Amino acid sequence: MASEPADIVLDLVGEKLRRLTATPSDQFNIFKVPDVLRKLNEKAYEPEMLAIGPYHHGKEQLLAFEEHKTRYLKKLLERTRIPLSDYVMAMRALEERARKCYGGSTSLNRDEFVQMMLLDGCFIVEVIRKFRLKHLRGDDDPNFKLGWMLPSIARDMILLENQLPFFVIWKLFIMTDMPSDSRNESFLLMILRFFNGILPGKGCRRDIVYQVDVYPINEIKHLVHLIHENWLPSPAGVEAYRNNATNNSYWSFIGSATEIQEAGIHFRKVGVLKDDSLFDIKFENGVMKMPSLEIGDATETILQNFIAYEQCSQDLNLKHVIDYVEFLNCLINSSKDAELLRRRGIIENLLGDDEVIATLLNKLCDGVVLGEKFYYREADGDHMADGLEDRWKERFLRKNLGRICFSILFLRKSIVFLHYHLMKLKKNIHRGWNPTKSPNHKISKWLQLMLILTAQLSPDQPSEPRRRSEDSTTARRVATAADSDRGLDTRLRRGREADGDILTALGDLGVGDLSFVGCGGWRSFVSVRVNEIGLGIRLDWFLH
Repeated sequence: MASEPADIVLDLVGEKLRRLTATPSDQFNIFKVPDVLRKLNEKAYEPEMLAIGPYHHGKEQLLAFEEHKTRYLKKLLERTRIPLSDYVMAMRALEERARKCYGGSTSLNRDEFVQMMLLDGCFIVEVIRKFRLKHLRGDDDPNFKLGWMLPSIARDMILLENQLPFFVIWKLFIMTDMPSDSRNESFLLMILRFFNGILPGKGCRRDIVYQVDVYPINEIKHLVHLIHENWLPSPAGVEAYRNNATNNSYWSFIGSATEIQEAGIHFRKVGVLKDDSLFDIKFENGVMKMPSLEIGDATETILQNFIAYEQCSQDLNLKHVIDYVEFLNCLINSSKDAELLRRRGIIENLLGDDEVIATLLNKLCDGVVLGEKFYYREADGDHMADGLEDRWKERFLRKNLGRICFSILFLRKSIVFLHYHLMKLKKNIHRGWNPTKSPNHKISKWLQLMLILTAQLSPDQPSEPRRRSEDSTTARRVATAADSDRGLDTRLRRGREADGDILTALGDLGVGDLSFVGCGGWRSFVSVRVNEIGLGIRLDWFLH
């Protein structure tokens, strides 16, 4: 009896292991968005009109669009005159391979899965083809008659969870291709042009669009993957990133747009050339040049799905969408930052409120784990972060140079002043001079300090008997000079006349107090505080 539960456990664990072996993780390329991202904005990952693939198939709010898919299949059959059975057989041959591409379990049986592949795949092929070949559109096709429908369709087709494996789409395109039509063009080129209309900025670089035919078909996982691989920064930026990009510790250095402007950096909108894209932000000669970003209803959805794709893909080296959004997140911390970039033409706000823009961009990267490298650290030739730091340093020096120079000058004059009077005081004490009874309070304060310092001016550390003997000698000299106050006052007046310019300068500067900190042997420490400029100086003065 004791061995029976062990056998059941062995069977259960063995079945789990067999399933893992049958579905290797490298085939999982159509992900469900992780809960940590989904819960922040669930609507950004949900289709609004049509379901593609098994994850959202059969949802009640999306069933109405199934009729459009069926109508597109009917038109396709009429045009190609290929029997429906040929399409079904082709999809059945791909069903098992396609099912393994989905990371989550699906509730569709084999027949339902094949039907889903056929209807969804034919619709994708036909809507993209009709977008480029207008003569294939019917007069009653609402997808092209109603201006709002096509952007909504494209928006749903770019969702990470709303994908078919690309080999399914490619098979249906090959079966329905019309090579005799001179207006026909590369299917990959059609796809990029179809989605360029909704991508932020100007979409994929034009040089990439016309070279997309060289992209290996068997390496394309799905539509999101194809677009991401071609919606790239400039070749020069990508090359610099791969060679020089550093870790993301530099992200925290980038300040907000208003702070950067206060540091003397200017923002300028730049046009997108054929080999540039939205991601090509450059810092040159104190000017940050940025392409314009139009923010509308679909912008948040598109960016969040590409962020989720970069977050879930382990084999991606360049995560430029996350870096770009995080860069904007650093620049825009408040509505004032959003307003500044909008006035410069860098942000085109179709939502109407700068506060909405700031909130939208600040939450885009919530829950995202940043990559090991930061594209905007080394992607431009002028080292943006270093340039900003240099500008802040330059502005600080320009603003405080006068104060710094004044402080150095004051320190120099103070050293000269103290050295002069210490030497004179040392000489006068040996003549029997007692400064403690000076009628001038301020001068007395200075001289009392000098007396204490002078008392320590012994190059050797004497033994206790010798120290007591010297102290007695000093005391006798002070006592002998107790009645010489008038002579003392005269000598002080002459000293002030000899160094009047220094005393006047210090008086004008407002010396607050001169406090004795400590002394020992040949070294004395004097702490000086100047009230007017709030300058604190610790003066290490070596007396020889």
